[in-house]
Amino acid sequence: AHPEQRSTLYVNDIVGDYQGRIWELVIDGVGYCTEENDTVRLLTLNGQPVKATALKAEKEELWIATADTLLVYDTHLSLKRTLVFSDRHEFLYDVTDYDFRHYLVCTGRKQLWLLDKESGRLLPPPFRPAEGVHHLYADSQGCFWISYYGKGVQRFRPDGTSVDIYSTRLSNLSNDIVLDIAEWLDYIWIA
Repeated sequence: AHPEQRSTLYVNDIVGDYQGRIWELVIDGVGYCTEENDTVRLLTLNGQPVKATALKAEKEELWIATADTLLVYDTHLSLKRTLVFSDRHEFLYDVTDYDFRHYLVCTGRKQLWLLDKESGRLLPPPFRPAEGVHHLYADSQGCFWISYYGKGVQRFRPDGTSVDIYSTRLSNLSNDIVLDIAEWLDYIWIA
């Protein structure tokens, strides 16, 4: 599709990868551009645009969540593997690495799960609560930051132990609706 013909009114996410590409998730599919070529190109699979609900860039892989499948691409955008979810009626809203065998995922139902990397089974996570989740983030220290829509953010150790709670009631957080979490220069940024 020509960039001017694409649905750019609803950009769901913008993600940079380790190869210098900028990815955008829009209604028409997942597109990317590079510094050398700033024309957005749609990623296709079997001749069709890949329509994604979430995208996560890692150093050696690019994870793209579609309706009921996680597509894993290498750095050259070759499809390495597909992981079909055990619950075919679920889609991923957010994804991050948990351990060597699992991804930590947030589903469209705002539930937190561990996704088995081999079988696609959704398993209960060690974090509680596991409902009402809006965003998740794994920091450089190995902790997981989970925002609960309208209830602030909790920071957990990998074993599920709650370390900190940030909310308007318990901290200087200005709003309990946390839409994004990032780390920069050893500081956690909350939006």
